[in-house]
Amino acid sequence: MLETVREAIARTRESLMERTWARLQTASPGDVARLFEPLADGERFVAAMAIGILRPELHAATARAFLAGRAAERPFVSSDFVQSSTAAQWIDVGADALTVDELTRFFEGAPWLLGPAIERRVAAGRIDDARALHRTISPHDKAVRATASAHIARAVAAQGDDPIRDLVAAHDEATQAPFIQGGGEEAEALTEVLKVMTQFLPPTHPEVVRAVARLVAFGNGWVKGMDWTLARAAEVCADAAGPVAPGWLDHARKIARNNCGIDEQAGAHIAAAEARLSLGPGDGAIPPPPASTFQHDSLEQLAARESLEHRAWGALWRGSDAMRAGDRADAEAAFRVALTPARRGLRPEDMALWIAALRAAGALAAAEQLLIDALAAASYDIDEALLAQVEALPGDAAARLWTRMHAAGLLWMPSRASRRRLAVDAIVAAIARANDPALIHKASAELRAMTFGVRYDDQLKRERRDAALDLLATVEGEPGGDLPTRLARALVRGRQAETKRLSAELSPESRRAFAALSSQQRTRRPRGVDVAARTYDGEDVEVWRHRVALAHLAEGEVDAAIDLCRAMGDCRVTGHGPGPLAAAIALHLDAAHAWSSRRATQLLDVLAGVSVIPQDLPDPLLTVLPRAWQHLERPRNPAPYRDKFGRFVSDAACVDLALARALERAGDRQGAAREFTQALARVVAPFVYIGPRVFLETLRACPQLPGWTELWRRSFALYRTGVHAADAAHGVRGQARALIAAERPLFHESVRERWPDEVQSALRESACELIARGADDEDALRWLLSTANRADEAQTAAVAAACVAVRRDHSEAREFAALAGLPGLV
Repeated sequence: MLETVREAIARTRESLMERTWARLQTASPGDVARLFEPLADGERFVAAMAIGILRPELHAATARAFLAGRAAERPFVSSDFVQSSTAAQWIDVGADALTVDELTRFFEGAPWLLGPAIERRVAAGRIDDARALHRTISPHDKAVRATASAHIARAVAAQGDDPIRDLVAAHDEATQAPFIQGGGEEAEALTEVLKVMTQFLPPTHPEVVRAVARLVAFGNGWVKGMDWTLARAAEVCADAAGPVAPGWLDHARKIARNNCGIDEQAGAHIAAAEARLSLGPGDGAIPPPPASTFQHDSLEQLAARESLEHRAWGALWRGSDAMRAGDRADAEAAFRVALTPARRGLRPEDMALWIAALRAAGALAAAEQLLIDALAAASYDIDEALLAQVEALPGDAAARLWTRMHAAGLLWMPSRASRRRLAVDAIVAAIARANDPALIHKASAELRAMTFGVRYDDQLKRERRDAALDLLATVEGEPGGDLPTRLARALVRGRQAETKRLSAELSPESRRAFAALSSQQRTRRPRGVDVAARTYDGEDVEVWRHRVALAHLAEGEVDAAIDLCRAMGDCRVTGHGPGPLAAAIALHLDAAHAWSSRRATQLLDVLAGVSVIPQDLPDPLLTVLPRAWQHLERPRNPAPYRDKFGRFVSDAACVDLALARALERAGDRQGAAREFTQALARVVAPFVYIGPRVFLETLRACPQLPGWTELWRRSFALYRTGVHAADAAHGVRGQARALIAAERPLFHESVRERWPDEVQSALRESACELIARGADDEDALRWLLSTANRADEAQTAAVAAACVAVRRDHSEAREFAALAGLPGLV
């Protein structure tokens, strides 16, 4: 086995992509297809972009080689790898040689990247081609589609024809229902249309007047982000104003007057326009934009980015800008970085597996030190795998961890908020398990005494206060929770003094929202609330409504919680909308055996209402409907839930899955299998809101379904065609442990099949994790090592081999660890 590890590491030192890139430098068009054949979709796309810009004679050949090698059914989002200016450079270099169909397939999933291609065809007078590209853009991509219509209108006008049909289309495409983000996206699209209109229409044209009036109306229904958009619209109009067309200034003033937050730059543009009109030609020049301070990442920084998408996005951008500036050498270097896999070191997941293996082998001191070192090294991204190792600590080890990390100043590192919060929770929970009141009081006092730099002080102050309260609660026998949880609980229990004291610690914004709710004047909202008119202050109130409802639920006051849930409006704050609240109530009712027909109907009505948007529906529906179904007096029509998904027909499968779970709970396994099969049949396009995860979770919840194994295979196959590559990889990793536990032979069967590259990597990593955690599967490990094609695949398998060796007290365990780069064995 040791020799197999050595051979895998040596074989993968230079990647296939690096070898291919070197050969493409001197390749002829006839060589391209052969060189592209073994590459994954993302690698082919990045190579086509880079070579297309660097060697225009290979532009069409590389683009067509990418398209020929792609599986037609596999979703691919080009904007994951390239940004707009890079795409525009690639289009300018040679995209005229490609057909409309080839261009739209090349930029699949990112129609906004087609904008430069449409403008190029309009400029060349190829209006029919521009219209053909325009027809491929989804109506939901409003800004791209509407701006394309405006450019086509300009070309039609330049030919002496009436552009009114295309102008009306541009306005309608920008503002058609459904509105997105309260009108913010529509206002942005209309601003882009207006920018094109200023190039060829007078300010008195009916379509210009119509567009300005609509933007003014958008200003009346302000939502977050609208100020910035309207400021840009005012700026566009002001820049078009002059002695020949003074009416544009009036338009700018109208938009600015109705905007509650016009920014200084837009105001400067309006002032310059006023000067031009009052002082005559040559005066009142348009102010130049602020000097850009943007700098591309260095080649070293780009090379350190681990994922191909992240690395290519920045490196292709730098390379295309370098080509524009005439710096071919820097462009070549950047493109080479894009296609060179990062020399990945040990991942936090690797260290977590290694720490667990050392702990299992009895090397507790080494494992404890490595955990502290790993947490310190991961200060900007505390990985969940490392947190799991903290959570596994016994009480005495947790006490030592606290003391040593506190002494080293590592407890409250300025990391990402969510990861830092997880780290706080894990370490505090570990200290609580120590069951040492003296230590807990000491730790609580230390938390309150900590100070931080100005940048992080407010956030960390709240976290240390909440953590201190949690620790003290374990001694005092009180329920824990952060400040909002405690405040909601005090309000529900009627503890006025405590409510007043705790509310004083809130931020001013949060205090106003809490006061609006606790005054009891906003307990219930009218039905049919205009979701587009909501404000973010209103969302703060809904968050508090959610917290108070949970406090009622904790006190056993179910109907009060349901009333608050029914009163909630649309709330986009993750986890605080009416859908997640309905799910929490359903779980409580299940545990307490407290269902009734009325309660079941009320919760299902909430999910069918306007306050639960499509992306927030699947998980709550899969929780509520199966539990509520058998308590209904009459069967529920599922059509309102399906209708919410509109054109996203594949996502409507979650309704069938919820019904399958409901029927299985009611004992109708045949009916559940039929509903599950119907759900699979609905998947005719990539998912948007759900994924294969919900299919597999449903099967785990229904282990007795007829034909379970075949349904599992069909569900897992959705990772091949039903989701985009990045989502598939994330989903496979997130589900790996559950998949292994559910059906280990099927999992190993899946690992050996051919999948999209990202999914294949996720499956291989999951298999290595299974082996590293103690599964006795040496044949699988040899296969993973012998088939590794990239350095990261070999590294992950080598870590698994080292974990196996140390768990078995192998005589060559130190050699295995050294090959994998793992510390801790001396």
